[in-house]
Amino acid sequence: MTRFTSLFASVGAKIVGIVLALLTMTALAVGISLDVFRDTDAIVRDLIEQEVPALRQTMALSGATGDLGQAMVDILSAATPDDLQAARQHLQRTQAGLDAALRDAPAGLRDAVGTIGARAGDLVDARQQGFAALAETDTAVAGIFEVNTRISERLVEIGDDAYFNMVMGGEAASGRVKTTLEDLVDRDFARLSDALALRVEVNVLRGAALAMVPGLDVAGQAIVRDSVAAGESRMQDKIFAIEATGPLAPLRADLALLADLARDLARPGSHDNPQLRQQIQSLATKVDLGLGVAVDDLAFALTLNAIEAGKANATTIDTLLTRDVAPMIEAARIEARARDLVASALRLALSRSLESYERESAALEAARAVVAGQMAQLPPDLVPLLRDLLDRTDPAKGLAQAHLRAIKARAAAETAFDAANAAMETITTGAATAAETVLGRIDGTSGAVHDRTSGAIGTLLALAGLSAVFGLLAPLLAWLGIVRPLRRVTQATARLAAGDTGAVDGLRPGAGEIGALAGALTVFRDAMNDRARRMREDMDRAGAAAAA
Repeated sequence: MTRFTSLFASVGAKIVGIVLALLTMTALAVGISLDVFRDTDAIVRDLIEQEVPALRQTMALSGATGDLGQAMVDILSAATPDDLQAARQHLQRTQAGLDAALRDAPAGLRDAVGTIGARAGDLVDARQQGFAALAETDTAVAGIFEVNTRISERLVEIGDDAYFNMVMGGEAASGRVKTTLEDLVDRDFARLSDALALRVEVNVLRGAALAMVPGLDVAGQAIVRDSVAAGESRMQDKIFAIEATGPLAPLRADLALLADLARDLARPGSHDNPQLRQQIQSLATKVDLGLGVAVDDLAFALTLNAIEAGKANATTIDTLLTRDVAPMIEAARIEARARDLVASALRLALSRSLESYERESAALEAARAVVAGQMAQLPPDLVPLLRDLLDRTDPAKGLAQAHLRAIKARAAAETAFDAANAAMETITTGAATAAETVLGRIDGTSGAVHDRTSGAIGTLLALAGLSAVFGLLAPLLAWLGIVRPLRRVTQATARLAAGDTGAVDGLRPGAGEIGALAGALTVFRDAMNDRARRMREDMDRAGAAAAA
């Protein structure tokens, strides 16, 4: 215990103690900081090596699924086979990117990629089949229009022949019934023929207006516009020939307006104008009703004139009607029925769903039945043409079956697209879940780092406060324990050297260098006092001896 007290009282021990205390606080602060840095470094390394790659993978997966979805949309909306091929190549590239992004993904997500690949293949196959079926449909429609054109040309020839025969027969009978035949041929029959032709064109225009709807493909629009343009040209010719005082004169303005609307319908972009189609339907219905009344009136007038002519020359007029007029009327009827059949086939080719296809198929079969019912009254050279038209519009083959394949291919493509979208949704959901998991771990790690750092900061602040207090106390301790005692001993030494033995009165010997020095000064003072005492005693003895 005495040795410990002596050591603690040593000046060197006090200095070393103060320095060691400062070093201890510094070491604690450095140790705490290093511990925090080591933990932070481990956490950052884990983020870099584990969490950041996982987050980057989920981001790459999300980007790849987005690109794949756009590629699927491009395939579904491809307008041409070339567009489909380009979209297919894009799809293959995006699938490769998705495979790379899912290389280390869970098995469930990799299975979803396989499903997407299979459905994407089905989508491409369905679109290719659809394009092939559409090409067959276009070819079939073109063939039907070609046959219809040939029928129209042949009917024009039949009409011309009948008209020529009628004119020749009229010349033979002109000597007897000149005035009656001229009225019959040049006025009544021409008016009836024009009225029938105009009625046919009006009904064809109504069918074209029904066919020209939004969503009609480019090929269908071109076909309808060409048909409308040809009908408008024929209507203009007939309208120009209407007499100012004839039975068709009241309808001339409406017919001219309807022809103008037909010209507008034949222009590109007209399928986007529902008001134009509505105007055509409304006006065509009105005009058709007027033409029906006019045809009845003209037929009645023609019949009366024929009766009058028959009274003058029954044999001649009867021959004229049965040989020439009847074939012309029959030709007009045949042409109207054939055009109705073509319009039904066109509506079938423009159907977009199985329901509309079934409805238009029934309408087409009804139109075929009407044409087939007239086969017995046809001229022999028209029979092959009408049979060809019936064969091309057969619902069991040709146009109908090609368009049915196109509709089914479109439905299959939409089904494959929906299935691929469902698989992509699985991947998107998985990627989102993985991203949320990674972000949750990062958030938890960040919270742990924050808590650890906050604790270390609190400890360091406490050490800093303690260091500040000790830094303020260290000079005071050095002053009280070292400087002031040493100064007192030094001052006492100087005064003692000057002979002031009272300078040591306040000093107490003790442990340590300063205590030892105080003890030495006390001993020195005692020695000086003892010496002074002996000198006084010697002087007293010497004085006593001298006095004796």
